[in-house]
This record gives sequence, C-alpha cells and structure tokens, in this order.
Amino acid sequence: PVYRVFSEEQVETPLGQLDLRQRVASNYLFFAGLVAIEEEQFDQAAEYLVESTLAGNELNPDAVIAFRQLASQKRFEKTYLELLDRARQQHRETVLEAEQAYVSNNDRQRKNTLELNLALACNQLAWLLAKCEVDQQEALQLSRRATELRPDRASLIDTYARCLFAAGNTVEAIRQQRQAIALSPHERQYHRQLAEFMAAGDEAGN
Repeated sequence: PVYRVFSEEQVETPLGQLDLRQRVASNYLFFAGLVAIEEEQFDQAAEYLVESTLAGNELNPDAVIAFRQLASQKRFEKTYLELLDRARQQHRETVLEAEQAYVSNNDRQRKNTLELNLALACNQLAWLLAKCEVDQQEALQLSRRATELRPDRASLIDTYARCLFAAGNTVEAIRQQRQAIALSPHERQYHRQLAEFMAAGDEAGN
C-alpha cells in the first residue's frame, strides 16, 4: 500500500495542520503500526494505529488506510469502520470549511492560499475514500475539483489517477498517472502506482 505521511501538502499549507510535535508523534505511531503488521503482531499494530489517529486534532487518514489491512479479521472490523466514519466526517467538514472560506473571500492576496487549501482538503479526502474503496463517485468529484484548482500539481493528479482506478477506469488512471510522473519524474511512489495500474490493466486485457 502507498501512504503519504508528511507529504508536501501537509507541510505547505496551514489548513488543518497539527502541531509539529503532534504530527511527529502521529507518524511515529503510524510507522510502528506498519512494522507490527509486517511482523504479524496484529493487536499491537491496532493499538499503534488507533493511537496515531488520536495523536492530534485531525485524524491521520494514513492510519485509517493502514488499519484497513487488519479489517479482514473480525475482531478489528468494527474499529476500522468507526475510524473510517470519523475520518470521513472530519475531512468532509474540513472541505466544507475550506470551500466556504474560498468562496466568501474577496482579498486577492489571500485567494491563492485559500484556493490551495481547498484543493489540498479535497485531495486528502479523495485519497482516503479511494484507498479505502468507499464513496467512489464522491472521491472522483473531490479529486477532479482539486485538479481543476491546481492542474499542475503532480500529487493531485496522482490522487485523481487513484480515484479513477478505484472506480474501474484503469485506462484513464494510467494516462493520468503518467502525467503525474511527467511533472514529478523522481517520485518513486508515482512509479509504483503506475506499475500497479498497468499490471491490473494487463490482467483485465486493457
């Protein structure tokens, strides 16, 4: 699975940011959870990932995405669904607040920042929904909105490609992923995602 801890979006914009210490703590617990999953210490992994989601004011979507790996085990399913519901609701509220701030602002100097904040808020929620394979049409709409606001940002196009893939449009997902790579050719995550899409396309005969 691909995660986006400490992505450029989180560092670049103040929207919904956690205090730096909180984010460090959240990410430490997140990575500890991933290690525990690899070592098949599932109860410990669940504890770390839940703590990661609680380490700041905004729920860490990567921790929810990682927790999904545990959800196939019955004892973790309820917790996963609760975390997903909380994250989905929280990030929807963030998108709404960002949209309202952007639409109501008349200050040209702030407009660019608010536009970026809105694009990144849409992108964050779209990534969560696409990776958790829920609300696919909402994810597509959010991601499309983000790329319309910032069409030259590789990270937003990368998310859009993921949303297309999750919705079953593998051909267009591959095209968009290649565009993201063209804008940011040294980002290894983008190449891994393209390989995933192409392998799926080969299996489907596309």
